[in-house]
Amino acid sequence: MTTTRQPTGFTLKGWHVLAIFVAFYGVMVAVNTIFIIDAYRTFPGEVSDRPYEDGVAYNQSLRQQAAQAALGWRVRAGMSGPGRLTVEVADAHGAPVDGLRVNAQLSRPATDAGLAKVTLQPLGVGVYQANVAAIHGAWDVAVDCTDAKGREFVADRRIVTP
Repeated sequence: MTTTRQPTGFTLKGWHVLAIFVAFYGVMVAVNTIFIIDAYRTFPGEVSDRPYEDGVAYNQSLRQQAAQAALGWRVRAGMSGPGRLTVEVADAHGAPVDGLRVNAQLSRPATDAGLAKVTLQPLGVGVYQANVAAIHGAWDVAVDCTDAKGREFVADRRIVTP
């Protein structure tokens, strides 16, 4: 005599497997969508610590840029030796600009480690120099030049040292 198994209740069928897959991937898509939307809402891409104040001062910034463009000065910055930051300032015709008060801020592109502010001394013929700690790698230099008439020129340069 042969015995036949009686069904016990639940049998997993093809449409059950399909429903499990659809539910699983549906939850994955829903959670990822929520995470993406939240990421875009919480990081608006601002790079300033004071976006409101920067926005209020935007017209002043535009006036500063226009005045700076009218001056036509060109600034070159680099290391002229170990621990010597050198800045060269020339006018629109390439003539050196002397008699400036030149300040600079050295910072790393990705961190505040090593931040240094220096005042450069004039060497003549549009060249200004300051002694700084020996630096290696990529650095951002924010140069601020002011002449006797109060005209200001601001330049950001990246220097790379071995």
